Amino acid sequence: MSAPRSHRKPVAEQGRGLRKGRPASLTVDCFLQTEKCLYVVTEPVTPLDAYLKGKVDSGGLNELEISWGLHQIVKALSFLVNDCSLIHNNVCTAAVFVDRAGEWKLGGLDYMYSAQGDGAVPRKGIPELDRYDPPEKTDSSKTAGEKWSADMWRVGCLIWEVFNGSLPRSTSLRSFGKVRAWFFPSPLTEETLAPLSE
Repeated sequence: MSAPRSHRKPVAEQGRGLRKGRPASLTVDCFLQTEKCLYVVTEPVTPLDAYLKGKVDSGGLNELEISWGLHQIVKALSFLVNDCSLIHNNVCTAAVFVDRAGEWKLGGLDYMYSAQGDGAVPRKGIPELDRYDPPEKTDSSKTAGEKWSADMWRVGCLIWEVFNGSLPRSTSLRSFGKVRAWFFPSPLTEETLAPLSE
């Protein structure tokens, strides 16, 4: 994994604080910085996209595995925001990895920045990543939420991708696709809602 030259220093500085022992974060073994690139050496992992494809080919993921994986990613984001005052700014399937034990790990720290407002938000060098940005980033009439709200929007995009595959564009989020069937397996009726009101 290498970061563009303009992002080397922030990634190296912020990444040093994310070494072993952080919840559900990709374990970073070492950094190697050259004139042109920053190389990050991590624990052995599989990209989430490849892991999901392999699971589908061999019979699919079960509900507990998906729930636990998403829980781990939210836990990692909570750690970044609440304990480190950092915004991940890059939550998507390409930033999630699975270790040998099946644990989901958050990586993709290339665009992380301080949640305290001291410093510029890194410009993403890959236009395709814009599809994960929340509406308030492109529509000035919408007000920005909490410091962590954009990462939570991206968690929603991640959930969509886990069930439906790669997000082609942000407008695709208007259709739940396979997400609805997983969260609401039967039609919502008075009978299915009754246990919730007890």
